[in-house]
Amino acid sequence: MKPTFAPLSLLFALSAGTSAQAADTYGHFGIQLTVTPGHKFPLGPGLWADVGAVSHPGALTGYIQVEARGVTAPRLGLGVRTLIGGFEPDSARIGATVGAGWVARAEGGNGLSFELGAQNSFYATAAHARFETTWAFDPSRGGELGPWEGERIQETSLILAGGVGSGPYGGLSVSIAGRPIRHDGKIALPRSVARGRMGMASREWLERARTEHASVPAFRQLAAELSALGAPRRLIGRTLGAAEDERRHALLCYGMVERLTGAPVTIGTTPAWSVRGGDRAARLSRIARESLHDGIIGEGQAADDARARRDASSDELVARVEHAIVVEESAHASLAQDVLLWARREGATTLPV
Repeated sequence: MKPTFAPLSLLFALSAGTSAQAADTYGHFGIQLTVTPGHKFPLGPGLWADVGAVSHPGALTGYIQVEARGVTAPRLGLGVRTLIGGFEPDSARIGATVGAGWVARAEGGNGLSFELGAQNSFYATAAHARFETTWAFDPSRGGELGPWEGERIQETSLILAGGVGSGPYGGLSVSIAGRPIRHDGKIALPRSVARGRMGMASREWLERARTEHASVPAFRQLAAELSALGAPRRLIGRTLGAAEDERRHALLCYGMVERLTGAPVTIGTTPAWSVRGGDRAARLSRIARESLHDGIIGEGQAADDARARRDASSDELVARVEHAIVVEESAHASLAQDVLLWARREGATTLPV
């Protein structure tokens, strides 16, 4: 197989140009299965990857497909596709797609392909289902469309692909830094939804807003549990003050989303909390563990991240917001250290390394 790689340069040029406009790039990779009725190898398993920008309908994304139909019929596909519609519930993108590309086939030379399908991307996963029609070029006719060694001029396939990735639908680009509320050991985030056109920056602010929002009930829970264990009133008061800080951080971050998108954010319900049970030693040890990992480490990391963003920002408003978060998250890390020391004095015994 001697594929023509000129379209590869075009693919990445288009993807890079669109990414610069949308400021919202991503990548997915996974496996695919091609079903081609009438082909001598009707099932073609293979690998698939998407790279590019797809923050809104009309943005381009590039794709690469490597397929093996039996031993003698490998196939390489390169191309671009675009969303032509759809909607975005929370952080998912569902919509119809159209695309075009270049196919290099060991069984029949190079050719053009056109596709119509649907895409569903949600957090770290993506799925595609599409029909693809390929026309082969016959080099013996100087590039004129025609049959290839008895093959039909047109070949239509159903392609099913799925995989994992990163970017706006994968990993969410913002890690959980701080003290989140947990339900049955799992982090609980509010289901806040941005209604405007989202780019990478607005997605990051939205995820930060959700994590700051989830810290509000975490601090309220901590204050109630400290009170139940007889902690000093000053320590409880500082914890309730931290809850108010996190509420303010969440509102600032939601406000940045609205500033970037020009549309309101529907803020989700604050996750519930309750005073957790156990004997005194177990409850003290749980508070100590969370103060170490979520407080000293997590809140400290949140302060460091905000400091780096503040120092790198040329936007005065962004710098002011980040500075406020730096100051207060640093205070929360200091609070966590004081809570940890108190819990240790009261008998906390289990601190994982």
